[in-house]
Formats: sequence, C-alpha cells, structure tokens
Amino acid sequence: LTSVTIPDSVTTIGEWAFYYCISLTSVTIPDSVTMIEHSTFIFCYSLTSVDIPDSVTSIGNNAFQDCSSLTSVTIPDSVTEIGYFTFANCENLNTVYCKAINPPTTIEDNNGYWYGFAMQDESGNICNIDCTIYVYAECVEAYKNAEGWSEYADAIVGYEF
Repeated sequence: LTSVTIPDSVTTIGEWAFYYCISLTSVTIPDSVTMIEHSTFIFCYSLTSVDIPDSVTSIGNNAFQDCSSLTSVTIPDSVTEIGYFTFANCENLNTVYCKAINPPTTIEDNNGYWYGFAMQDESGNICNIDCTIYVYAECVEAYKNAEGWSEYADAIVGYEF
C-alpha cells in the first residue's frame, strides 16, 4: 500500500487504521472526516506530507508518531484538540502550518507531557524536533504562552496564510 484515498463516507479514521503501513507515502483525507483517532498513522515511515482537511476537529494521541519521512503538515483552523506524541519522532518534520486562531488544546500523557513535536536523541533524552511552526502573526504570543505549545516557543513564527 503506497497511497490511499479515504472514501467520502468516512467520518472518523479509526485507531490503528494504518498502523505500520511502512510503504504508505500519501493519503487523501476527505472533508467528511472530523476525527483522526489515536495511533492512526503510527509507524508509517514513508509518509512524506499530510494535508488535514478543514473538517477535522480532533487529532488523537500518537496519530502520526514515527512518520520519519513526514516533512510538512498543515493543521487547519477547525482543529481544537491535539493529543500527546501526535508528531513525535517525526525527525524530518521541518514545517508545520497551524491555522487555528486559538491554540488547539493539547492533551497530556499520564506523566503530564504533551511532546507534540518531540523526539528521542541518541542518548534517549527527549528533545524538540527542529521544525518551524507557522501560525497567524497576531496569534504568535497566544501560542507561545499556551500549555503544550509553550515548549516550542522558539519555533513559533508569525505567518500570513
């Protein structure tokens, strides 16, 4: 499986739906989808980019974890909640466009961490992925001060979409 187009009849992409689809390079998500559940695309090592439609309001825990070829992602303004480790270990993720005016709520793990854009270094330490997070210019300070997002304050940059 190298590419998939999710049918318009789908409203939720379920847990583990594309777990370990290591050859999946692209996915087309229709406007009918409102939720991407936890671990949906975990370990899809070949996935290079994803455009999440404006209909999605929630992205679950670990949804894109370990998608190591992922280089960019667009999070639409409809997203109000992002789970923990959502883009963790996406070491080549360098560009994130987050179009939400209000920073999406970040869901923490049982230890109180979000780690939305984090990875483990060679020593096993958690560090931030070297990516730029583009948000509306007038929202930069809100993101830099928001729970979860504040961990990436140095990476948050104003942008005009």
